Amino acid sequence: MIRKYMNKRMKAVLLAMFVFPGVGHIVFKKYKSASFFIVIALAASVAIMSYVITKARSIADQILSGQVQPDIMVIRELIANQSNNMQTQSVNIATIVLIAVWVLSIFDAYRISNLVDQTH
Repeated sequence: MIRKYMNKRMKAVLLAMFVFPGVGHIVFKKYKSASFFIVIALAASVAIMSYVITKARSIADQILSGQVQPDIMVIRELIANQSNNMQTQSVNIATIVLIAVWVLSIFDAYRISNLVDQTH
């Protein structure tokens, strides 16, 4: 019996660590907690990816139109100089939120696994 819950504990924590925030909660059928972590992490991920894709498209368009040479150093300089302060700040906040939610999800999956172990 103990071995079964140890496996569940490890599975939950590893899923929370390496797959996506909230996935470890599904192991213990904590669907509300899982939904909370997943939704927030998805929102932050979408914000980050949207910014990255917009930047990549802008630079690709400049290369295709001939405005910019396809040189790695030139592209690197474009990436560094094209930053809009508001966009950069939003991405920084989204990144901090994603990291915080991920870490909280790991600790909460571990906490829940301890509670389940104590009740069994």
